[in-house]
Amino acid sequence: MTRFSVIVPMRSTEAFADECLWSVRRQIGADVEVIAVDDDSPDECGAIADRHARADDRLTVVHLARSHGVGPARNAGVARASGEYVLFLDADDALFDHRVLADLDAVLAATGDFDVLLFDYEEWRPCGLRRRMGLERVVPFDEARLAAAAEHPGVLRASWVCWNKAYRREFVAAAGLRFPTGYYEDFAWSIPVLLAARRVAVSERVGVRYRKCRAGSTSRGVSPRHFEVFDQFERILDFLAAHPEHDSEEVRDVLAASARTFLRGRTERLSVIPPELLDEYRRRSDEVVTRIDRHT
Repeated sequence: MTRFSVIVPMRSTEAFADECLWSVRRQIGADVEVIAVDDDSPDECGAIADRHARADDRLTVVHLARSHGVGPARNAGVARASGEYVLFLDADDALFDHRVLADLDAVLAATGDFDVLLFDYEEWRPCGLRRRMGLERVVPFDEARLAAAAEHPGVLRASWVCWNKAYRREFVAAAGLRFPTGYYEDFAWSIPVLLAARRVAVSERVGVRYRKCRAGSTSRGVSPRHFEVFDQFERILDFLAAHPEHDSEEVRDVLAASARTFLRGRTERLSVIPPELLDEYRRRSDEVVTRIDRHT
């Protein structure tokens, strides 16, 4: 069985697609397959992926007949994956160096069959600034290890993106986990994943070069679609209601604090909410944080 499946959703990222796919293809010391999902991209993403597939039989391209969004595109990749562990990589990012997967494989050997492995990443900004996110500030560790059960609520403070984690594919299938549609789809994936996982490992290994503040990225543009974040929080609340065994006061505390910080950031740091909708956005932000903060 293939060790790792790396799933790359692609849409309107032709300027970065070559670098992204090369960063996976050049991995050494680990068995890998690459599944590039062309989300009916209007640019050359599909053609670039096809070119890489012709040169490397480890790479499969899935062409979607119409755009479904990044979440469903990732689901299409998961459906084709055969690896023991699945990773996601956005097409405008890249694996940090050529030994990322080999080093994650070593973590697997050291910690056993974890359900989810969290690893670090580094932001790359257009101004040239490089900043490591510092996972050890969330879950202190000196080397790769399994997180104790009591630490799991604290693990929720780690970034809610999906691409700084490796997932055991059988765990994902057994838990029935899928990405939803809409903006901020990572939230409604990452939180249930971390809550449902029985064995969570953490590693200081930097796995991804994340292209921060890229012009044209959905997180930067002013749009009413940022209200879709509330749909994702509804899905998280639905998950907690359906799985009370994963709910607790500690979980609620962490989620409420993180949600409050994130939602304020959309108006105070990034200013991506249309001015005429600011009052409504702030009202809904207060409402959803209050609902999350209600202890069970």
